[in-house]
Amino acid sequence: MNSEMKEFQNALVTIRGNALRCGNSIYSINNIVLVTFESVQKENEKHPDANGIKYNFFALILFSLLLSVALFFFREASFVKKLHEITSIDIEGAVTIFCILSFMFSIGAVFAMIEVLWGRLTIDRYYFIDGLRIVFSNNINLFLISRTNTGFIKETICHLEKFISNPVYSQNNELVINFSDSSINIKEAVGSNIIGGIVQGDVTNG
Repeated sequence: MNSEMKEFQNALVTIRGNALRCGNSIYSINNIVLVTFESVQKENEKHPDANGIKYNFFALILFSLLLSVALFFFREASFVKKLHEITSIDIEGAVTIFCILSFMFSIGAVFAMIEVLWGRLTIDRYYFIDGLRIVFSNNINLFLISRTNTGFIKETICHLEKFISNPVYSQNNELVINFSDSSINIKEAVGSNIIGGIVQGDVTNG
């Protein structure tokens, strides 16, 4: 069975009883099989090769230059001048324009090649993001991105361990983890759990 990956930025996670809320979904902490710190490699969208297009500027430049040379000699051909005399069409002028445009295209390809090469030299193609991965027994994976230090994630893991391993503690307290400002708050739970959103797993009310 393939696992389902759900990635969250600036997530707000709350745990009350055995219910873990993240986004518009509620999960049962009884189904958690793994909580771990993880660094994930991402492809930099600003890198020239990120879109998967292969640039062969050398071939484009060579083709444009050869086309320019061919058009130039074609313009000087005797049959072109005779055809101009017969039809009164300025074929020589049209060929000259195409020759100039082809040469300008080759110059543009040179600048484009320089830009791509510069991007490859100055921009890292891949980068790493740190986050908290929560794996459930039903093959659902939550990856909560943290753009701060790893200490916040490790502290979060410690609090999650306390809530997962101690049902009495989790029933009497509520854990609120805010990944947008790296804050962790624990407060005494009042009343019973209110379940809303999409329920994942066997959520019960203690």
